[in-house]
Amino acid sequence: MKILRVLLTVLCFGVWIILPAIAIDALPNEAAQVSVYGEGYIRQGKLNVFLFLDTGEAGLMSYGVRLGYDPSQLTFESAVKSKEAVSNSHTGNTAKWIIGNPDSPFRYLPDAAHKTGEIRLVGGRFDPDDPQAGITPGQKIFLGMAKFRPAPGQSDESLQTAGLSINFGRNHSNYNNFVRINAGNIERLDDGSVAFGTIEIFSPANPPQTPVSPIILLLLSE
Repeated sequence: MKILRVLLTVLCFGVWIILPAIAIDALPNEAAQVSVYGEGYIRQGKLNVFLFLDTGEAGLMSYGVRLGYDPSQLTFESAVKSKEAVSNSHTGNTAKWIIGNPDSPFRYLPDAAHKTGEIRLVGGRFDPDDPQAGITPGQKIFLGMAKFRPAPGQSDESLQTAGLSINFGRNHSNYNNFVRINAGNIERLDDGSVAFGTIEIFSPANPPQTPVSPIILLLLSE
């Protein structure tokens, strides 16, 4: 339980997860167990980027993701993480990333952090009634969204070729971005265990061919 108390402390105070190396099993390079990817939607001259992950078979206790962009093409407007973006009544996502009892949670992590060229999102789940659970394994779990407009001197066409990328939130040799508990063991998901996909961009001229996620429809309507 000492390790879990450390995890709870760093998550509550908005610090990137730093746990003693001896307490965590770093998974070797193997088939990716977590996938992180995105979808972009051009609407009214803005590019709205939504980030998701698939957990694999075991639930996660934390995530740390960096969304990179080309500031010569895009100007950042805003970003929100899953907990700030939606209410539990709309998607159930608030209940996925929460620290403490859902009825009286601890102070959550700060909102998405931005500096020129990148946005960082970090989140986690710790339920004292089931401390080894993490979030329930699943697919297309919402992490957050970012909104951009064309950079000065750029046309709306720059939104189509935005130079977006996804990677670990911080240098993963020093920080544990993705942590899970598997069969009672705390594991850090390292290179080879997390796959970062692409961000497919849709527009009125290039609409998606499959049903759009309810969370995307909700946030685009606001």
